[in-house]
Amino acid sequence: MRCSRRCARCWTRTRSTRPTYGPAASGGVLLRQQRYDLGTWAAIRAAVDPEHRSLWIEEGVDVAPLSVFDGHHLYSVTWNPPTDLAYTAAKFARRVRDQAARLGTLKVYVATVMPGYDDRKTGRGNAFAVSREDGAYYERSWRAAIGSAPDWIIVTSFNECRKDLHRAEPGLREPISRVDRGLVRRLP
Repeated sequence: MRCSRRCARCWTRTRSTRPTYGPAASGGVLLRQQRYDLGTWAAIRAAVDPEHRSLWIEEGVDVAPLSVFDGHHLYSVTWNPPTDLAYTAAKFARRVRDQAARLGTLKVYVATVMPGYDDRKTGRGNAFAVSREDGAYYERSWRAAIGSAPDWIIVTSFNECRKDLHRAEPGLREPISRVDRGLVRRLP
């Protein structure tokens, strides 16, 4: 945990304050992966952000960590077997808002957008792929996210080198289409 505290402290002092993370909090935004239990995260936050100057967003299908974190997002909305993107976005928006009401405080719901998915190069036994469908999957993902009335929207893909096509930028096998490039301008 000492390394986690050091990393989180470094992050809150450097990267999180960059303007590219937005003005949402004076200390920036930290996105949590499911690496530690909730008690460990509470201790890390108490050590590196005792004044709660940063927004801490947790990730996963369990919204119970909202007792420590300020918001929730799903790293991936592309599952196997597939689910309806709009249903999933609405379901988690409702779960976050219900948990916030139980806790008696406001929480941030962050909807997730994905251009497609391919984790077959990870070596996982249950790896799978979902095609971009020439931008149609990306568009459905955006519409589902917008339809869930989120506080924020995040695009999961940019740092997924091992997962090949799970990127919004051009790839070798399936280059970004003009549909992908123009999508955001067309959506309401």
